[in-house]
Amino acid sequence: MPMGRIPSNNSGRRSTLARLPDARSATIEPTPTVNSRWKIAAVILLGVAWTVALLVPIPHQTASEILGSDDAKFWFAKTLHMSMYAIITFLAGTFRLDRRERVAVLATIFAHAGLTEFFQQFVGRGASVRDVAVNSTGIVLGVLAGWKWWRGIRKSPAST
Repeated sequence: MPMGRIPSNNSGRRSTLARLPDARSATIEPTPTVNSRWKIAAVILLGVAWTVALLVPIPHQTASEILGSDDAKFWFAKTLHMSMYAIITFLAGTFRLDRRERVAVLATIFAHAGLTEFFQQFVGRGASVRDVAVNSTGIVLGVLAGWKWWRGIRKSPAST
């Protein structure tokens, strides 16, 4: 077959193989697009708001009035912590980053989970290893929920 000619099947149409992009020429661009910059800013803002919420003393009397028993307060708080870390981690997984940057983002989220728990003891809230484990469970759930993005298989939802 002459150079530059597209292979065809018997009907004269281009073969499926000829229409597939060359895997060597396909690259994933780690540079954020304008849309993903807004998304990154939104996730950072969410993280800052979550940090502030974690480091503000809880008015225990108000929480008791709203939620009732200590068990209800416990389960509400742990569910909220786990959910927020899962959401932040899921959203961070949709960023178009290379592997090294993804590891850095994940390490930052884990560090945030531990450090905010540590600093809670200085604002009249309790700090415990159990709470760090609950936060970490939320992070793992966020990675699992967004696994296709954390692995880098799919493009970010904002870029599709």
